[in-house]
Amino acid sequence: MKTYKHLYERIVSFENLLAAYKTFRKGKRFKQDVLKFEYNYETELLKLQGELIDHAYIPLPAHRFFVYEPKKREIVAAQVRDRVVHHALCRVIEPIFDKRLIYDTYACRLQKGTLAAIERFEEFKRKLLAYCSEDRIYILKADIQKYFDSINHHILLELIRNKIADEDVIWLIKRILVSYQTEGIPIGNLTSQVFANLYLSPLDQFIKHSLGFKYYIRYMDDFVLMDVSRDRLQQAKVKIAAFLKENLELNLHPKKQTVSPLKYGVDFLGFKIFSTRRLLRKENVKRFRRRLKRMKGEFGRGEITIGKIGLFIKGWIAHAKCGNTYNLRRKILRDFVLVS
Repeated sequence: MKTYKHLYERIVSFENLLAAYKTFRKGKRFKQDVLKFEYNYETELLKLQGELIDHAYIPLPAHRFFVYEPKKREIVAAQVRDRVVHHALCRVIEPIFDKRLIYDTYACRLQKGTLAAIERFEEFKRKLLAYCSEDRIYILKADIQKYFDSINHHILLELIRNKIADEDVIWLIKRILVSYQTEGIPIGNLTSQVFANLYLSPLDQFIKHSLGFKYYIRYMDDFVLMDVSRDRLQQAKVKIAAFLKENLELNLHPKKQTVSPLKYGVDFLGFKIFSTRRLLRKENVKRFRRRLKRMKGEFGRGEITIGKIGLFIKGWIAHAKCGNTYNLRRKILRDFVLVS
């Protein structure tokens, strides 16, 4: 297996740090912390480069806060200088790890994403429907319990070392990992997305090659398998649970592992997917309505601009268009009126 050496010099080069900063600041240039860094960014980057070269780099305390939709989650937002380091690191190592991932892993990858995952699901579905009915097609749907919090640092580092034989890079990754928590990785960092995708790569290989499933899709820790045999999927669920426990110290979510016929629909990436249609999940619609109501109040109090509301609506519509939602979108937007 090919391993990569002499990567650290590329990561800490001023050119890479500058490119990382420019990528990071897109859409954030008027935020207070970014403006402060921007004022003297060349000096800040040179200082950061010196710390990295001397192995004196220590991440600053991150800003921690909670979001409550779709569920309560702690977000860890690193400070600007540390996020520049994350981007600089990922610019070099992410392409290396991406080559290890199977085609049908869709989270946080170029030319992938939610829509591509759903379209791939539809492609698999059409292939099976071509020779059997919807009540003979079964879906195993599952995800990992407390995935980000459960990632084992030692196992993660071994997976990284399988491709990277540069101890300076390993030092930097360790410094990032332990700066936030002793186990698990925080939601909200670019490095966390890359590491979380890599961590389940052994599961992808196990399902595709050891178990031999052709119709398999993963989006971060959310995955589906499609087959014409309920028994085969039930057996696979047991084997997957054992593999996760023994090799990655992870557990399937006890309430989110089901094997059911396609005709009853499957919840996947915010949609309820049936053989002939896709509907937005009810909770998704309720959450969007609640957010619109909250924004309407904020707009009336002068706390938010119409432009920001428009961007939020545009993003939701782009997602909702993946399903059969024309009448729903029309009704929601018709009833939404702003009053200043």
